Amino acid sequence: AFSPLGYRPGAQAGAIAPTYPPGLPLLMALAQVGGGDMAPFLVVPVLAAIAVLCTYALGRLLHSRTAALVAATLLASSPVFLFQVVQPMSDVPVTAWAALAVLAAILPVRSAAFASGAVAGLLLLTRPNLLPLVVAIGLVAARPHRRRGLEFAAGIPGSVGGALFGNAGGSYVNLRGLGSQRTPAPQVPCQGMLVHPKTFCQSAVHAAETP
Repeated sequence: AFSPLGYRPGAQAGAIAPTYPPGLPLLMALAQVGGGDMAPFLVVPVLAAIAVLCTYALGRLLHSRTAALVAATLLASSPVFLFQVVQPMSDVPVTAWAALAVLAAILPVRSAAFASGAVAGLLLLTRPNLLPLVVAIGLVAARPHRRRGLEFAAGIPGSVGGALFGNAGGSYVNLRGLGSQRTPAPQVPCQGMLVHPKTFCQSAVHAAETP
């Protein structure tokens, strides 16, 4: 059986299950629950705007307004960046999380290091292979004072733990109600990377009724 990149054959015939990290799918699922069916498609464009704004802010802090405008313009006009803005993929989200984490790491504001760690946790959830980048951001946060490095480290478990708790809840629902942690409900097709909240609720009810 063949399956597209980022998926594997599911436990049931004709089904596929995702193998990518939970960061972006969980964020899109939250957007869908709070904003309806169109909201998940706004997640990546919103994060793209955050990436451009953070790039500008970093340029202002590290050099000058001119450098900030040039950097933000180059990023916003990059063909690769513009192509990824309209794709439900993690390239733009990790760019936004990394830029925001670096910005918070260098801000001389109380609790900024903790916030940087929390954002770095989201970065890890979206792309776990970027752990070396998170370590580098932590070193930047700890450069003025060692205490900031500890605050950075303390911020990571909060975002990672909260997201993994939600992911574990979804896995439990699938395991109890559908017999598999990874296979989505077959009666309602997946749209992109998401299972509709109605499907999740149906699965939750079935899981509760399963002895």
